[in-house]
Amino acid sequence: MQPDIALADAEDAFQFFAQEAPMVQGISKHAESVKETPMSTYVVTREEMQRWGVRDIDDIFGRVPGYSFYSTDFYGQYGPIARGLQSVWRSGFSVELMPIVDFGHLSSLSPNMFKTIEVARGPAGGLSWGSSAEAGLLNLNLRDDLNGGEVVADVGNYGRQSVDVMYGKQFQKKGDGFFVGYHEISQNAQATHSAYGTPAQNQLWRSDGIEPSYSAIGKFQSGAVKVLALSEHDDHIAPTAWFGSPTPQAFQQAFQQAEGQDLHDEMDTLAYRAEIHAPIENDNYSLYLYHDYYQKRWYVQGVALDTQGKREIGFNSSSAFLDKRVQFNVGGNFWGENSEYAPSLTSKFGELYGTNWYDSTMTPQLQTYRDLYIQTKFAATDQLTLIMGGRGDYQRESQPHPTLFSGPQGGVLYALSKDWTAKYLYNDTDRRPQANELSPNVTPETLSAHEISVSGSLANKLKLDVTLFTQKLSNEITRSNNPALLNSYYNTGGIKTSGVEWALQYFPISPLLVYWNGSYDHAKVNTFTVTQGTTTTEVSEAHNSSDQPLFVPEITSFVGAEVTLPKSYKVNMDVRSVLQVPYIAADGTEQMTDGTFLDLTLRTPKVTIFHHPVEASFNMMNVLNDLHDLPAYGEHAGNPDGTLQPEGRRYYFRLSVGF
Repeated sequence: MQPDIALADAEDAFQFFAQEAPMVQGISKHAESVKETPMSTYVVTREEMQRWGVRDIDDIFGRVPGYSFYSTDFYGQYGPIARGLQSVWRSGFSVELMPIVDFGHLSSLSPNMFKTIEVARGPAGGLSWGSSAEAGLLNLNLRDDLNGGEVVADVGNYGRQSVDVMYGKQFQKKGDGFFVGYHEISQNAQATHSAYGTPAQNQLWRSDGIEPSYSAIGKFQSGAVKVLALSEHDDHIAPTAWFGSPTPQAFQQAFQQAEGQDLHDEMDTLAYRAEIHAPIENDNYSLYLYHDYYQKRWYVQGVALDTQGKREIGFNSSSAFLDKRVQFNVGGNFWGENSEYAPSLTSKFGELYGTNWYDSTMTPQLQTYRDLYIQTKFAATDQLTLIMGGRGDYQRESQPHPTLFSGPQGGVLYALSKDWTAKYLYNDTDRRPQANELSPNVTPETLSAHEISVSGSLANKLKLDVTLFTQKLSNEITRSNNPALLNSYYNTGGIKTSGVEWALQYFPISPLLVYWNGSYDHAKVNTFTVTQGTTTTEVSEAHNSSDQPLFVPEITSFVGAEVTLPKSYKVNMDVRSVLQVPYIAADGTEQMTDGTFLDLTLRTPKVTIFHHPVEASFNMMNVLNDLHDLPAYGEHAGNPDGTLQPEGRRYYFRLSVGF
């Protein structure tokens, strides 16, 4: 008789609950248990990405605690909301510690290439990462399970299709090996355009179609050497709503007539990281030197060009003393450099439409910096561990006025039992102005946070993590929405947020998994006005009369269940919700709205066909085709107020073949 594979899978799930807490490396820049991190962190596993039908990296937002899948920041850019903070510039992003400057890459990196994604929220990442991780942090870890090749192909509606080709090899020493992956994606522009509702000016706010775009990533690790490299080329049909054209068709025609080509929004990226580890590493001591390089060239043909660069040379070390009761971490950059240059381009089209995104006289911006962080963990007893840390940064800009600032960290870890841990954490992080925000008016902003969390498991059936937090963003760096001051940046009153976050996994019976991740955020904007000459304008984060930040949901919920059927077929259904989203309607009235979407994932077991392992899945998002309007994207970057229909029912088929 054939064994009951579904029961075996269920037993594997029970064993998962009995496993030790996962290890993470992105928070303190060295491996540590997620229970011991000085930052609230959720580790998304490869199994979860497949269960949820994740197709892009940014699909994980709204599915993990503390983040929302729906957001529009003040700059009019789509990016993650972390505890009510909207700007993409406040969250760090790295691939195995190789820093990536912005979140535009989330649509071009494939989840199929990653083993885990560490998603952290709060300012603690600023201790080791500095300004780039003031509000949150993502660290993506490449797969290390391959001893051969794998091809994954997706095809779905709206003309979207993609393919991943991956190859990996594990060496004899644990952790050593290499991985290479190539991802290509495209999406039909007209099909994407048809997926959006009124108002027409907003239909193309999110990129209208994807021309063939690719990313390639590789990792090699052997002995004392580790090297990572990333190359990308993104090519979108440009979102014409940026330019205020009467209709998208007229805009495209005007550009084609003037320039003799289609209008594209493109980005080219090259990044690498090299690490050299000291040969004296052991269980009590580690030291490595690193060099990071990042260069991004973003351009809209015939309109504007924006280049950003980052280079760093630094070190990280970890030491353990007194039978590992004292852990001492220290690291930083001997030298770092950020640069940005964003001129408008002179073209027939620009002259015709008078388009000038940036001042034509804008000079290149350059920041150089050095920094050092120190973190100590002291196990006072077998149950009680104290955390202390601090960071100092020295920065110099193109306009020579050096800045020195720092941020302290403290906390307590208490083992309630073998399976349950409680934490109290305090973190204070400064964010220095980015290269595009440099202005005589701007000084560093500060994010301070207190949080208490309890996490653990019960009887191999329940896993629970609950966090209470309060945080305050002071001297927030914000761009004015007054057209006369569009490229001016100021320090404002900031935002104060408090709330609760939770993550729950429960096995009520052997073939059924139930899970619920979510957060409640109560956010208030501190209003602020500035006067420049005869012009007075409010530069606070966009808000309503109750001082609630626009677009920020009070409640984000992700609840679902997966059942394992006979022969290991899996069915998953989940509901994503954003509730109480404030916005300003087209008639100027203040409104609240909700959005709820039902998703479905069907997965087959892995079978062998012609000596090759094969597995398939079918994923559908927004199964009920809920087109209830949500606030329009980019309202404060030129789009009209009002609402926008969400993307309708989406589905895709996925096939994976090993070789």
